[in-house]
Amino acid sequence: MEFDAVLLAPRRAQAVAQGHWRDRTINDELDACVREHPDKTALTAVRVESGDVLGEVRRFTYSELAALADRIAVGLSRLGVGRNDIVAMQLPNWWQFTLVYLACSRLGAVVNPLMHIFRERELSFMLKHGEAKVLIVPKVFRGFDHEAMARALQPQLPALKHIVVVGGGGADDFDALLTQPARVRHQIGFVSTNTAVYDRMTAWEMVGYFGRLYGLSEELLRERMETI
Repeated sequence: MEFDAVLLAPRRAQAVAQGHWRDRTINDELDACVREHPDKTALTAVRVESGDVLGEVRRFTYSELAALADRIAVGLSRLGVGRNDIVAMQLPNWWQFTLVYLACSRLGAVVNPLMHIFRERELSFMLKHGEAKVLIVPKVFRGFDHEAMARALQPQLPALKHIVVVGGGGADDFDALLTQPARVRHQIGFVSTNTAVYDRMTAWEMVGYFGRLYGLSEELLRERMETI
């Protein structure tokens, strides 16, 4: 699916003139924070349900935030996510929401956030209309089994290739798929971009990642791989 921002020319010019639009992405801002304040706390995550704090408070520095966003970007790429692909999230306000957004920004993928109160009727329409390739859900939130609902809907959604479950504990668990996959370090000379991402990938995974990112043909990628 192709996307582009709809911006009226006068509004764009006004935003630039007033300094609101600095021609920088969230990737630029995050990388700047990593350079200038690597050890400063960037995100504090507390899970609260029914008035009780669940588990420990988790904090991320800017360097940790960027490194984990890159790692999740690699994991999403291994699931086939690339530029303009849709990653839907039906998550509460957990740290995974923030990290997936940053990871999708690295890939050029589009995030489709869905309220956790939506059920089969709303969710099926939104996922089908948006052509989501990946859906990320909690296993259970506030007593409702989001994983079971997502899996029941998947046969009706031909574009939906993967369901990733936060706290699932199985083969589709969020951590297993996106935050802790084993990586083999390779240095690839023909790409000059985010080193933190491709240092965690095998050679072919890295080529596939950037191929999807930049719209390169598989034939060209395989030809280039033969020279490495």
